[in-house]
Amino acid sequence: MDQFANEAVLLNRVGRHPNIVRMLGMVKQSRLDGLPLIVLEYVGGPNLLDFLHSKLKQAGSSLSGSAVSIVHYDLVGRLFRADLFSIAVDISHGDLSARNIILTDDFHAKLCDFGLARSYDDSPKEKVSPDCGLPIRWAAPELLTNPPVRHPKSDVWSFGLLLWELFSLGATPYPTCVTERAVAACVLSGWRLAVP
Repeated sequence: MDQFANEAVLLNRVGRHPNIVRMLGMVKQSRLDGLPLIVLEYVGGPNLLDFLHSKLKQAGSSLSGSAVSIVHYDLVGRLFRADLFSIAVDISHGDLSARNIILTDDFHAKLCDFGLARSYDDSPKEKVSPDCGLPIRWAAPELLTNPPVRHPKSDVWSFGLLLWELFSLGATPYPTCVTERAVAACVLSGWRLAVP
Protein backbone atom coordinates (compact mmCIF):
# COMPACT_ATOMS: atom_id res chain seq x y z
CA MET A 1 0.00 0.00 0.00
CA ASP A 2 1.44 3.39 -0.92
CA GLN A 3 1.99 6.11 1.66
CA PHE A 4 -1.08 8.13 0.62
CA ALA A 5 -3.46 5.17 0.88
CA ASN A 6 -1.86 4.16 4.19
CA GLU A 7 -2.45 7.64 5.63
CA ALA A 8 -6.10 7.60 4.51
CA VAL A 9 -6.72 4.12 5.97
CA LEU A 10 -5.15 5.04 9.32
CA LEU A 11 -6.96 8.40 9.55
CA ASN A 12 -10.20 6.56 8.85
CA ARG A 13 -9.37 4.12 11.65
CA VAL A 14 -8.76 7.01 14.04
CA GLY A 15 -12.26 8.34 13.32
CA ARG A 16 -13.31 11.19 15.61
CA HIS A 17 -11.22 12.44 18.49
CA PRO A 18 -11.31 16.03 19.76
CA ASN A 19 -7.50 16.33 19.65
CA ILE A 20 -6.86 14.71 16.26
CA VAL A 21 -7.53 16.44 12.92
CA ARG A 22 -10.49 14.63 11.40
CA MET A 23 -10.52 13.16 7.90
CA LEU A 24 -13.67 14.22 6.06
CA GLY A 25 -13.08 12.18 2.94
CA MET A 26 -10.71 11.28 0.16
CA VAL A 27 -10.57 11.47 -3.61
CA LYS A 28 -8.53 8.89 -5.52
CA GLN A 29 -8.04 11.21 -8.48
CA SER A 30 -8.83 14.92 -8.46
CA ARG A 31 -10.29 16.56 -11.55
CA LEU A 32 -7.80 19.39 -11.29
CA ASP A 33 -4.50 17.52 -11.56
CA GLY A 34 -5.34 13.82 -11.34
CA LEU A 35 -3.64 13.44 -7.96
CA PRO A 36 -5.24 11.83 -4.92
CA LEU A 37 -6.50 14.11 -2.13
CA ILE A 38 -7.32 13.67 1.53
CA VAL A 39 -9.87 16.20 2.78
CA LEU A 40 -9.30 17.19 6.42
CA GLU A 41 -11.20 19.44 8.78
CA TYR A 42 -10.02 23.06 8.71
CA VAL A 43 -8.07 24.18 11.77
CA GLY A 44 -7.47 27.93 11.77
CA GLY A 45 -4.58 28.46 14.16
CA PRO A 46 -0.79 28.14 13.91
CA ASN A 47 1.16 24.97 14.44
CA LEU A 48 2.50 24.56 17.95
CA LEU A 49 6.13 25.14 16.94
CA ASP A 50 5.33 28.52 15.36
CA PHE A 51 3.21 29.42 18.40
CA LEU A 52 6.08 28.60 20.79
CA HIS A 53 8.54 30.61 18.71
CA SER A 54 6.17 33.61 18.71
CA LYS A 55 5.77 33.37 22.51
CA LEU A 56 9.54 33.26 22.93
CA LYS A 57 9.97 36.27 20.64
CA GLN A 58 7.24 38.25 22.47
CA ALA A 59 8.63 37.47 25.91
CA GLY A 60 12.29 38.01 25.14
CA SER A 61 14.29 37.65 28.32
CA SER A 62 11.36 38.49 30.62
CA LEU A 63 9.73 35.08 30.29
CA SER A 64 8.51 33.68 33.58
CA GLY A 65 8.26 29.90 33.80
CA SER A 66 4.98 30.01 35.69
CA ALA A 67 3.24 32.20 33.09
CA VAL A 68 3.98 29.73 30.32
CA SER A 69 3.38 26.61 32.42
CA ILE A 70 -0.38 27.05 32.77
CA VAL A 71 -0.84 26.93 29.01
CA HIS A 72 1.62 24.08 28.65
CA TYR A 73 0.01 21.80 31.23
CA ASP A 74 -3.36 22.14 29.52
CA LEU A 75 -1.80 21.40 26.14
CA VAL A 76 0.13 18.44 27.52
CA GLY A 77 -3.07 16.83 28.78
CA ARG A 78 -4.84 17.26 25.46
CA LEU A 79 -1.92 15.96 23.44
CA PHE A 80 -1.43 13.02 25.78
CA ARG A 81 -5.07 12.01 25.26
CA ALA A 82 -4.60 12.16 21.47
CA ASP A 83 -1.43 10.05 21.67
CA LEU A 84 -3.08 7.50 23.98
CA PHE A 85 -6.06 7.31 21.64
CA SER A 86 -3.88 6.57 18.60
CA ILE A 87 -2.04 3.91 20.62
CA ALA A 88 -5.41 2.41 21.64
CA VAL A 89 -6.35 1.96 17.97
CA ASP A 90 -2.92 0.37 17.27
CA ILE A 91 -1.43 3.31 15.38
CA SER A 92 2.06 4.71 15.75
CA HIS A 93 1.95 8.34 14.56
CA GLY A 94 5.62 8.25 13.58
CA ASP A 95 6.11 12.03 13.48
CA LEU A 96 4.89 13.34 16.83
CA SER A 97 6.40 16.82 17.16
CA ALA A 98 5.38 20.44 17.74
CA ARG A 99 5.26 21.16 14.01
CA ASN A 100 2.51 18.51 13.65
CA ILE A 101 0.22 19.96 16.30
CA ILE A 102 -2.19 22.64 15.10
CA LEU A 103 -3.88 24.98 17.56
CA THR A 104 -7.50 26.02 17.04
CA ASP A 105 -8.59 29.62 17.51
CA ASP A 106 -9.77 28.73 21.02
CA PHE A 107 -6.43 27.04 21.83
CA HIS A 108 -7.34 23.37 21.48
CA ALA A 109 -4.52 21.17 20.21
CA LYS A 110 -5.07 18.90 17.19
CA LEU A 111 -2.60 16.23 16.12
CA CYS A 112 -2.17 16.15 12.33
CA ASP A 113 0.05 14.73 9.57
CA PHE A 114 -0.34 10.97 9.67
CA GLY A 115 1.88 10.54 6.59
CA LEU A 116 4.45 8.47 8.53
CA ALA A 117 1.88 6.64 10.68
CA ARG A 118 1.86 2.85 10.73
CA SER A 119 -0.01 0.06 12.45
CA TYR A 120 2.02 -1.59 15.18
CA ASP A 121 1.71 -4.89 13.33
CA ASP A 122 3.18 -3.26 10.20
CA SER A 123 6.79 -2.89 11.34
CA PRO A 124 9.15 -1.14 8.94
CA LYS A 125 11.18 -3.50 6.80
CA GLU A 126 14.27 -1.33 6.66
CA LYS A 127 16.33 0.51 9.23
CA VAL A 128 15.44 4.17 9.75
CA SER A 129 18.71 5.75 8.69
CA PRO A 130 19.86 9.33 9.24
CA ASP A 131 19.68 9.83 5.47
CA CYS A 132 16.10 8.60 4.98
CA GLY A 133 14.29 11.93 5.45
CA LEU A 134 12.41 10.78 8.55
CA PRO A 135 12.39 12.81 11.79
CA ILE A 136 15.48 11.24 13.39
CA ARG A 137 15.54 13.81 16.22
CA TRP A 138 12.15 12.47 17.39
CA ALA A 139 12.77 8.78 16.58
CA ALA A 140 12.89 6.28 19.44
CA PRO A 141 16.10 4.24 19.83
CA GLU A 142 14.34 1.02 18.77
CA LEU A 143 13.53 2.63 15.41
CA LEU A 144 17.23 3.31 14.82
CA THR A 145 18.23 -0.35 15.19
CA ASN A 146 18.34 -3.02 12.51
CA PRO A 147 15.72 -4.37 12.18
CA PRO A 148 13.64 -1.53 13.64
CA VAL A 149 10.81 -2.32 16.02
CA ARG A 150 7.67 -0.17 16.14
CA HIS A 151 5.45 -0.33 19.24
CA PRO A 152 3.63 2.04 21.65
CA LYS A 153 6.89 2.93 23.37
CA SER A 154 8.09 4.50 20.11
CA ASP A 155 5.44 7.22 20.28
CA VAL A 156 5.93 7.58 24.05
CA TRP A 157 9.58 8.48 23.31
CA SER A 158 8.45 11.01 20.70
CA PHE A 159 5.89 12.40 23.16
CA GLY A 160 8.75 12.98 25.61
CA LEU A 161 10.56 14.96 22.92
CA LEU A 162 7.37 16.91 22.23
CA LEU A 163 7.27 17.81 25.94
CA TRP A 164 10.91 18.89 25.70
CA GLU A 165 9.96 21.12 22.74
CA LEU A 166 7.08 22.61 24.73
CA PHE A 167 9.12 23.48 27.79
CA SER A 168 12.08 24.75 25.77
CA LEU A 169 9.65 26.97 23.80
CA GLY A 170 10.32 25.31 20.49
CA ALA A 171 14.04 24.56 20.61
CA THR A 172 15.28 21.83 18.28
CA PRO A 173 16.03 18.57 20.13
CA TYR A 174 19.72 17.66 20.39
CA PRO A 175 20.85 21.20 19.55
CA THR A 176 24.55 20.33 19.87
CA CYS A 177 24.27 17.64 17.18
CA VAL A 178 24.80 19.20 13.77
CA THR A 179 23.73 16.20 11.66
CA GLU A 180 21.00 13.59 11.89
CA ARG A 181 23.72 10.93 11.89
CA ALA A 182 25.19 12.52 15.03
CA VAL A 183 21.74 12.52 16.67
CA ALA A 184 21.28 8.81 15.91
CA ALA A 185 24.73 8.02 17.33
CA CYS A 186 24.00 10.00 20.52
CA VAL A 187 20.60 8.36 21.05
CA LEU A 188 21.93 4.85 20.44
CA SER A 189 24.85 5.47 22.84
CA GLY A 190 22.40 6.36 25.63
CA TRP A 191 22.90 10.13 25.68
CA ARG A 192 19.75 12.02 26.73
CA LEU A 193 18.60 15.63 26.54
CA ALA A 194 18.98 17.90 29.55
CA VAL A 195 15.83 19.21 31.23
CA PRO A 196 14.94 22.52 29.51
